[in-house]
Amino acid sequence: MVVTPEPTSLTDAYGLIKVLSKYNIHNEVMVVINRAEDEREAKGTYQRLETAANRFLDIKLVNLGYLPEDSSVVKAVKNQLPYTLMSPSSKVAKSMAKVAQLLVTGKDSEQSGVKGFFGKLMRLFS
Repeated sequence: MVVTPEPTSLTDAYGLIKVLSKYNIHNEVMVVINRAEDEREAKGTYQRLETAANRFLDIKLVNLGYLPEDSSVVKAVKNQLPYTLMSPSSKVAKSMAKVAQLLVTGKDSEQSGVKGFFGKLMRLFS
């Protein structure tokens, strides 16, 4: 689930988590905080959602990290290119690589970074 720090996003996310929990659709939900100003805001956003889920619902949340607000995303959209290809050294591209690493391996590996992520991605399509 991708959530932004805005209150409406948190409300919508909680509503969906509530449905997933009520109907036993999933027993855990992976969460990425998108468009956070910094790590502190991302952690606070995740903690608010996790606190509500832990208090009222029978479902586990897994924090996959955050994607910072970054102007390279807007530039990439205008150029119709993935920001991870257009600006691979940007903070948001590096954060996306960490999220992808967690999804693929379940481990956060600084060693693999963007290069390792794209290597794995290219092997999938070759």
